[in-house]
Amino acid sequence: MERELPTVVIEGTEFLFDIERTVLIEKGALHNEIDFQYMDDLGTHYGFMYSSGMKNHSFFRPLDELFGQEEEVAASKGETYVKIPRIAAIDPEGMCRKYGCTTEDLRTKSDFQIMVDQQIFVERLKGIPVTIEFPGKTYLVDVAKNVLEPIDGIGEDIRLNMFHYDYYYEDFGAYHLFYNIKESRAEDPARDGTWGLTADRVVLEVPSLSNLDPIGANISSGRNPRAFLANRELKLAHVPKVVEWSFYGIKANNPRKNDDKMMELNRELPKYQIGETEFIVDVKLGHLTDSARPDNILKLQELQFYEGKYIAYLDSDGRKAVLTGNIGTEYEIPQMVELDPEGIAALFGKSIEEIRQLSDFELLVDQELFNRRMDGELPQLEILGTTFMVDSQAGTLTSDDSQFFMYELEPYLKDDFYEFPYNTASKTFTDLDFETITAIPANTSWVRIPLDWDLDPVGWAKMMGLDPKDAALMYPLKAKMTAELIAWDKTKIYEIMTFNRNRQGTGLHEPKPEKKSAGRKKGRGI
Repeated sequence: MERELPTVVIEGTEFLFDIERTVLIEKGALHNEIDFQYMDDLGTHYGFMYSSGMKNHSFFRPLDELFGQEEEVAASKGETYVKIPRIAAIDPEGMCRKYGCTTEDLRTKSDFQIMVDQQIFVERLKGIPVTIEFPGKTYLVDVAKNVLEPIDGIGEDIRLNMFHYDYYYEDFGAYHLFYNIKESRAEDPARDGTWGLTADRVVLEVPSLSNLDPIGANISSGRNPRAFLANRELKLAHVPKVVEWSFYGIKANNPRKNDDKMMELNRELPKYQIGETEFIVDVKLGHLTDSARPDNILKLQELQFYEGKYIAYLDSDGRKAVLTGNIGTEYEIPQMVELDPEGIAALFGKSIEEIRQLSDFELLVDQELFNRRMDGELPQLEILGTTFMVDSQAGTLTSDDSQFFMYELEPYLKDDFYEFPYNTASKTFTDLDFETITAIPANTSWVRIPLDWDLDPVGWAKMMGLDPKDAALMYPLKAKMTAELIAWDKTKIYEIMTFNRNRQGTGLHEPKPEKKSAGRKKGRGI
């Protein structure tokens, strides 16, 4: 049941309070909203100049005033300074839910102390700078100068005002910078004639400086450093998102299903018996749900697919044995086209007769992409501007001028990915000595890529002696993929470097950081 919003009365008008957006919404005119970010935060309460005509901030003006209508609008009259209770008093339940605070926090802390990261706020006021980590180079964020400056002093500043007109997206509140990794500089492809160039280049989504460093933006504008910080995620170190080239017109691959043909299935779903347990079949979701226990769900995508059947290992209660730790019994489950041909037919806009002639592989796998891969076309993985050809059968990642082997990444296996140090100069994997490292090496970034079977299911299946069709159904084929750039502060590298510095500086025989051994089950895990 949806929670009823608390109310605040201002000059006789009732407003609803929405803590998710921190706004007051006029109950009788839901389009009229009063934003808390433009109020004075006075600790025990908020205050602002209120227009009784507009029922909003006094600076708020109606459209006919903004567009120069001569007709006098009384809405701007009747301005008065009003006081609003603190948010903790308006909506204590919402405050605790959103910010994870306690009732004791509500009593002893101000809204600002609860809503804003105090450690980062204090550190920023002490002069600790905000940085942003580009591939191979870290920049200082200077709001006053409107630039990003190389932290090592080497290379060009990035002056964002030069890119505002062509590369700033209001909807995102961010720039798309075409960054040359090899030369460590932002480029202007719209003017230098290199729009289609992708070699040694990556597109980075860089938030506006006021979003990167809102505290610095307040200080440089002469505002109170505390202004406009509620609902802002403060960070001292940022990593920009890598923008897919498809954003600029590169055709996306591997359509799994034709959404235009999807239909709602308003009918009773079929059931399928596995051992002693009855499951409801939902082909739209690809799920089998326990009729008696809705929390017990078998996702077909997560099961093995072998010789035309899904394989599930269930315990005596009908739950996945791998989750319960019990000895499981192997069960074969038919393909979705057999489990529910009517549902599949409606879902894909085909007749039941057509469906009976197809397999799940023929229906769900991009046949053109699969055939191209079987004919020798390798999938591509872009790592920070460099395109690598992926060959899981050979166990290699190969670019035009570099290559490394996937077995080298095994010590860096983490969860369902490889996370490893990548040298942007040599364009290859680079191993780090975690027993001696005291500084992040030059031209080195931390990246995340999928595992072998996700990168190249067909090549992986051939290497393992499996049917490539089975692998393509379990692990969706992709022609192009992009590595994810991971911030160093999201790893344990700073902790390890500090340990090494202290150990080397003091000469104390402290325990060494654990060095993970190579293998498929373990990784360095930093």
